[in-house]
Amino acid sequence: MSLVSAISEVVFESLREISQISSESALKINERDGGYVRVFLAGASPEEAQIFAQSVRETLGPLSSPRYVIPRFVDVPADTLTNRLLPRILRPWLERRNRRQWMLHAVPTALALKRDLAAVFENHWNAKVSPGQAMFVKNPQGEQVVIDAIRNNLTPSTIVHEKEMFL
Repeated sequence: MSLVSAISEVVFESLREISQISSESALKINERDGGYVRVFLAGASPEEAQIFAQSVRETLGPLSSPRYVIPRFVDVPADTLTNRLLPRILRPWLERRNRRQWMLHAVPTALALKRDLAAVFENHWNAKVSPGQAMFVKNPQGEQVVIDAIRNNLTPSTIVHEKEMFL
């Protein structure tokens, strides 16, 4: 599963849990050649589709004055003698890895209005994307976290293309 697919599922499940998207709508994901991913809602109202599209765009795109952010971590192989000596076939199971922050994403506006809404997003994020805690950034400490992430290129620069489709 691609990162875009996982994040789209997090957004969909979170919005559905807080009743911003009806239970009749279904998430459809098509992974395409060249790394493209098409994500859409089947059976959703135009308003639900708009909330979903905006929320995915906010999470995957560059930070634009978010209220809450959430980190995404990756586990990278540690540069150790043991890891270098392991046969390639055994590495996935035996090599030591270090967890490091890879990116800082915005919690979408629809899920960032209150702490309990951000917690819904955080729960789904932790299950499908990465461990991490949603952090309120409208205070000096939070603002510094965002500034540091931007300075260290730990924020998304993805451009999300959106198309309206009528079936």
